[in-house]
Amino acid sequence: MIIPYGVFSSVSSSNRPKGLTCDSCGQNGQIVVEKHIVSVHVFYVPLFPIKISDEFNCLNCNESVSYQEMGPQLRKYYKPFKSNQFPRFWHFSGVLMLVLVGIWWGCNRYSNRRINVDRLERLSIGRIIEYQSDNSSYSSMKVCGISRDSSILLVHNSFEVASYSEINRILFSSYYSTDTLEMKPKVLIDMAWNGEIKSVHW
Repeated sequence: MIIPYGVFSSVSSSNRPKGLTCDSCGQNGQIVVEKHIVSVHVFYVPLFPIKISDEFNCLNCNESVSYQEMGPQLRKYYKPFKSNQFPRFWHFSGVLMLVLVGIWWGCNRYSNRRINVDRLERLSIGRIIEYQSDNSSYSSMKVCGISRDSSILLVHNSFEVASYSEINRILFSSYYSTDTLEMKPKVLIDMAWNGEIKSVHW
């Protein structure tokens, strides 16, 4: 997959002030002032600006004037213009999108974990608990009973898969062992909050 990225330049603002005289040709009112912003982009969405520059261009003689070449009149106009150099918000649109995606991802992750915790607090026989093991593989446990002290009796799936998207391939009753494991509800709830438990269902 090719990801287009790089830098591009855009004109943030442009105006044609009255009363400014070109130092080169002497024409009045022909000066156009532009603010150029060079931004980093990914997929042509600007992330943040890396350079801001101003150009004074004469429409009559096409002369482009830098700050060092400006006469007293242009420099006087340039000072308040330069003080207003903060880029507009859309130059940070990529960063804003990343922040919004991060907020959405965080809220969605919390919501999923909250659902799993709620289900673990109301466990019943037959529930399937899908989890991530210590070796980063994925497997499942089935609730086979609840003891008098509220401990959960579980049987482990004998198989694991490398990717969670393949978990359905091993969710068969015949794949569970006959050995029983006893776990406290708090241990399972802590696993859910830590993200180790992926789903709790029938």
